[in-house]
Amino acid sequence: MVSAYGTAPPSRCDVTVVDNLSGGDFAGLLRQYRRAAGMTQRELAARAGLSAATVRDLEQRRTRVPLARSADALAVALRLGPPAVQALRSASTVAVKQTAAIAKQRVAHAGDRPAIFALGPLTIGRDNAQVDVGAHGMRVVLGRLVLSAGQAVPRDELLDILWPAGAPESAINLVQTYVSRLRRLLEPDRSPRAPTSAVKLVPGGYRLQISAGRLDVSTFRGLVLEARDARTERPAQAGGLLDRALAMWRGDPFDDLDTLREHPAAVALREERVAASLLRAELADTPEQHAAAARLLRPLVDRYPLHEPVHAGLMLALAATGRQADALGVFDEVRRRLAEQLGVDPGTALTEGRQLVLRQQWRSSSSSKHRTSVRHRPVPYQVPAAPADFTGRTEHLTRLREILGGGGGGARGGGMVCTLSGVAGAGKTAILGAAAAELRDTYVDGQLYVDLQGSGPRPLRTLDALGTMLRALDVRAGPLGPPQEAAGLFRSALAGRRVLVVLDDARDAAQVRSLLPGPGRSAVLVASRNRLADLEGARPVHLGPLPKSEAVELLRTVARRASPAQAVIDELGHVLVDACDRLPLAIRISGVRLSDEPAYARQLADEEHRLDLLRLGDLDVRAAFRRSYVQLPPAVARAFRLAALAPGADFGLAGAAVLLGDNDRAVQRLLDHLVQRSLLERSYAGRYRYHGLLRLYAAELSRADAMRAEAVAQMSEWYLRRAAAAVAVLWPGTVRPPRCRHTGDTFEDPAAASQWLNDELRNLVVVVRHTAAHGPSDVAAG
Repeated sequence: MVSAYGTAPPSRCDVTVVDNLSGGDFAGLLRQYRRAAGMTQRELAARAGLSAATVRDLEQRRTRVPLARSADALAVALRLGPPAVQALRSASTVAVKQTAAIAKQRVAHAGDRPAIFALGPLTIGRDNAQVDVGAHGMRVVLGRLVLSAGQAVPRDELLDILWPAGAPESAINLVQTYVSRLRRLLEPDRSPRAPTSAVKLVPGGYRLQISAGRLDVSTFRGLVLEARDARTERPAQAGGLLDRALAMWRGDPFDDLDTLREHPAAVALREERVAASLLRAELADTPEQHAAAARLLRPLVDRYPLHEPVHAGLMLALAATGRQADALGVFDEVRRRLAEQLGVDPGTALTEGRQLVLRQQWRSSSSSKHRTSVRHRPVPYQVPAAPADFTGRTEHLTRLREILGGGGGGARGGGMVCTLSGVAGAGKTAILGAAAAELRDTYVDGQLYVDLQGSGPRPLRTLDALGTMLRALDVRAGPLGPPQEAAGLFRSALAGRRVLVVLDDARDAAQVRSLLPGPGRSAVLVASRNRLADLEGARPVHLGPLPKSEAVELLRTVARRASPAQAVIDELGHVLVDACDRLPLAIRISGVRLSDEPAYARQLADEEHRLDLLRLGDLDVRAAFRRSYVQLPPAVARAFRLAALAPGADFGLAGAAVLLGDNDRAVQRLLDHLVQRSLLERSYAGRYRYHGLLRLYAAELSRADAMRAEAVAQMSEWYLRRAAAAVAVLWPGTVRPPRCRHTGDTFEDPAAASQWLNDELRNLVVVVRHTAAHGPSDVAAG
C-alpha cells in the first residue's frame, strides 16, 4: 500500500497495534510501532531526522506534547499506513489537549482557588471567570506584591507608589483596607478568624505567598527555566516549553497602572519575555519555526528599537526563511538608529549576524547536523581565588553556603542577594574567593566578578561595571547606551541563567542596585565596608574578629610552619593575635614580619607604635582605615575621633553625648552611621565599642582635634556627677565630699542607679586613674 507517508507495512500490523492500545497514548503507540518495525530508538531517530533523546523522551513521556512536525517525521520513518498515521495524529492531539487542561488547571484556578494573571492587564480569575479586583489602589497594591511574590514589600514603598505626591493621614488605614479586601478575593473560603495564607503581614510590610500554579508569572518562569535546562539535550522539548510559556503573555504587564509600568521589577519581567523569545528563535529548526520566530520578534523590534540581540535574532530568522534582503534591511535600519541616536556602531551580535546572512550560513533543516548552531556562550569564572594560605572563617563560609547554595532565587521572585560586610582588613575579598570556589558547581552558567572600588576616591561607574559583566557574557563589545538601558540588557542576558554575580568593595547600596539581576536563579554576593542595610531583600553576613583559634592558625600558616617564628607563636600566639585584634590583615602582616624579625613580637606590644608596625609593602592597616575615614561626613568623622576618648572597652549613648556635646538623638544618628560603616560595633543594651585597632587609629586622629581636652574634661565631670548621684540613691548615708553633694543628677530608682554602676564600673576605674595622674585631682577624689 502506498500513501503520502511512503510504503506502509502490512495492514495487519497496523490493525494489531492499534487494537492493542488505548487510543490516546502517544508514547505507547510510538513504542509499539517502533518495535513492530524492528527499530531501535537510535535507528528511528536517525531516519526521522531527530535526536535519540527526542525519541526517548517521547516514549518515556518526558515530552508530553509532541510537535506536529516530529509526529509526521516519525510516521514517515516508520512507514506507517493511513490507519496508523491517523492513530498517531489522534494520540498527539489528545496529548496536546491533556497538557492544555493541566496547564489550565494549574494556572487558571489550581482547583477552585483564585489565580492571579499579571502577564498582561492585571486580573484575578476563578472558575474560568474574571473577578473584579476593585479600586485602583487595590490593583496597585496587588501588582506590587506580585512583582515580589514570596518576598516582603515594605509598607513605606506601598505608600510611595500609591501616593507619589505625599500620603494622606489615612494612608496606612487605606493600605490595610486594600490588603484585607485582597485577602478576601484570594481566599474566598477562608473563615474570618482563620490565619491568612495569601497576603501575610511581615515586619515592616506585606508578602504575597501564593503557589506557583496560581500565578502566571511563576508558571512562565518555571517553564522557561525548564526549557533552558533542556535546550542542549532536548531542544525540541525546550522549544515546546517556550511556546507554552510565551503563549501566556496577553500584553505588557501593568500597562494600565502608571505607577508600576516602569517599576524595575516590571521592566525586568518584560526583559524576561525578550530573553525567552530570543531563546525560542535560537531553537527554531524548520522554515515554519523560523517564520514563527520572525513573527515573534517583529513586535519586539518595534518595542525596543535599539535592542541589538533582538534585531540580530530577527535577521537570522528572516534569512532562514529565504528573506536575506529583508534581513539585511533590518541590519541597515538598526545601524542607522544606533549612529543617529547614540553615535555608536553595531555590536558583536549584529555584525556577526550580518556575516552569517551574507555567507548564507543560517539555513533551516530538520536535521541538526545540517544546521548552523548559535555561537556557544562562554561560561565566565572571574572571581579571584582566595590566598593559598587562606585559613578560618568556617562559620561564615557555612552561612554563605546556606544562603547561596540553593542556586539563587526561585522561579517566583528575584535572585538571592547576600551582603558580606566588615571593617577594612577583615578578609572580605579572600572569603569571596573561598565561597565562590565552593559554589562553583551550583552556578553552572558561571561567576562574574567586579571590583567596584567603593573604598577608593573614585568608585567604579555603574556603566563601566555593567560593561565589564556584559563583555564577560559576550553580549556586546561596542559602546553601551545609558545606564538604565545597559542594566536592562544585563538583566536580559542573565534571565534564566544560573550565574553568581560577585561585587567586591561596594561603597553603598545605590552603587549596587543597578547591577542586580532580574528574577531567576542567579544570585549576588556583595562585599562592602558598609553593612548595606538599605539594600532591599539582602541577607546580611557580618565579619567580626576571627575566633582566637582560627586567628592563631592563620598566624602560624602565614609565618611558615618551618620557620623559627613557630616557637614564638607556640609561646606568644594568643598574645600576638590579641595585639592584632584578630584582624586578618594585621595577622597576615605580623606573620610575615615575625618570620624575618623575631623581635617583632615584643615591639607589637607597644600600643603607641602598633599601627606603625602593622605595615608591609602595600599592606597597611592604618592606610586601610584611612580610606574608610576620609569618606565620612564631617560630623560623623568628628564623632569617630572623639568617641574614642571614652574610657574603658565600651561606652553608652549618654556618655558619647557628653563627649560630643550634643543631644542623645543627634548622637544616636552619628553612632548608627559609624556602625553601618563598620567603624563601630554595638556591644549590648545600647552600648558601643570600637575594634581595638580602629580605636587606636581614632585616638591617634583625636590628638589633633582642638576639642580633645574639653571633651575629656566634660567626660570626667559627667562620670563624677553620675557616680555621686548613684551613691546618693543606693547608699544615702554615705559621707561625700562637698563637690559631690549637689550635682543636680539623679536616678529614677535604685535599680537604675545599680544598672548604671554595673555598666560603667570599669570605665569609672579608668577615669579615676586618669584624673589622679593628669588632673583635675578633685574629680579623682570625688
